Amino acid sequence: ASTLVRDGGTLQIGIGALSDALVHALLLRQQRNPEYRILLTRLQGERFGGELVQRWGGHDPFVAGIYGSSEMVMDGFMHLRRAGILVRQVHDDLALQRALDAGAIGLRLKSGDAAVLRDKGVLPRHLDVAALARLVRFGVLPAECRLLEGGLQLPDGTIVANDLDAAGVLAALDRHIDGRSIIGGRYLQGGFCLGSSELYRWLANLQGHDHAGLEMCRISEVNLLQRGIETLAAEERRDARFFNTCMLATALGAAASDALEDGRVVSGVGGQYNFVALAHGLSDARSVLMLRATRREHGRLTSNIHWNYGHTTVPRHLRDIYVT
Repeated sequence: ASTLVRDGGTLQIGIGALSDALVHALLLRQQRNPEYRILLTRLQGERFGGELVQRWGGHDPFVAGIYGSSEMVMDGFMHLRRAGILVRQVHDDLALQRALDAGAIGLRLKSGDAAVLRDKGVLPRHLDVAALARLVRFGVLPAECRLLEGGLQLPDGTIVANDLDAAGVLAALDRHIDGRSIIGGRYLQGGFCLGSSELYRWLANLQGHDHAGLEMCRISEVNLLQRGIETLAAEERRDARFFNTCMLATALGAAASDALEDGRVVSGVGGQYNFVALAHGLSDARSVLMLRATRREHGRLTSNIHWNYGHTTVPRHLRDIYVT
């Protein structure tokens, strides 16, 4: 499962021991990569999923890092943050996010980036109050910039035309953009927290960007593409991998996660169905359902893969990847 996570992508993790195992494998991939590759060889990962991994994931340590977007913030995300894996930042601005994801700019701006920001649509041709406030919010322009009638006053007192395509304006802006840091990003978004005492201590002691970059929001903002900002939400969740667990699966692709065929309810569905559906709604996302291949029942080894089963949580038309 850990080989399906793409560097520079997005991660959602459900609850359970298999999810904990996934986090542990991601830590191995990052911190002890040679041993990680040996384990994959012994598990015959290339034989059974090499082509899938090559297209959708990877074996290498993370460089760009990943962004977390998950209904539940649990211990796993704490460990991923500490390990330098959960570091990809997203910003609630489509043009800015696209420029960052394309590698056109970095989180620290440099000389010449004013022209790049203009080309990518981050800087509009003409600034108004709303546009200036937006650029200041994300750290692109200094807060000391002022709009005047027909002009823009820069922090050093220089006044340039309020037309960024006019001669010399971008060059003047560039002197004040050089060296600035893009701010207002987040590395993790969640709806609620649940975990160990260590998790709560970690949350209580977060400071600086570790604190500011963790955003708690409504469940619907995490589990769904919000109406009106679908394009931005999809850009933020690029290369998303949605990992959840189930109890049983059928050979045709359906999954039972919350109840048995005799009607007994084992647990709530939670956001699992939403994340599976969300994976199908994003062109570069994958849904991964994890389950134990077998279980002990009345002392006998029993398969958790059935041809058919009398209860369905995730229907077969939403099947994607299963990992046992």
